[in-house]
Amino acid sequence: MPRKRAARTGAATWLPFASLRGYQRSWLARDLVAGLTVWAVLVPEALAYASIAGVSPEVGLYAAPSALIFYAAFGSSRHLVVGPMSATATLSAAAVGSVVAGNAGTYAALTATLAITAGALALIAGLARLGFVANFISEPVLKGFIIGLAMTIMIGQVPKLLGVEKGSGDFFAQLWHVVTELGNARTGAAPLAVVAL
Repeated sequence: MPRKRAARTGAATWLPFASLRGYQRSWLARDLVAGLTVWAVLVPEALAYASIAGVSPEVGLYAAPSALIFYAAFGSSRHLVVGPMSATATLSAAAVGSVVAGNAGTYAALTATLAITAGALALIAGLARLGFVANFISEPVLKGFIIGLAMTIMIGQVPKLLGVEKGSGDFFAQLWHVVTELGNARTGAAPLAVVAL
């Protein structure tokens, strides 16, 4: 019996990642535009979230590409954008900040250790198919967490917008600190921040 020739569909067989099986070369031009768009968003996002996490901004640039490459290698969706999140940056800052006081080198090392540990646990949870556990978190709790987190991030950035020193403590303590420092706001910083926003 003669062997049939495989139909030429234009699907790429040269790609190294299993998640990209069936990729067609004709998609490449549009995917390059999409990639540039993701890059344009990801770079400032990575810089900002690194500063929220309490590490130097370039650390965000080091971490962002690895997440994209690992998801391309092991992920299941071609349409998902993977990158840093404000939630993880804030939780990382809270966890590491409560252990380290003032030592920048130790702070960066513990932040990296926390990120690697969280990634390993997420990988183990994914292999064990534990995603269903998230269904047990009620929607009001999730919404409350997200809103509280957004308020905490915002109040943490307001001193930078006004050019005043950042306060410490919870949301209300930081808010009160901002209110008491309004008289010391830099006249150039605040209008520029309003225009930028």
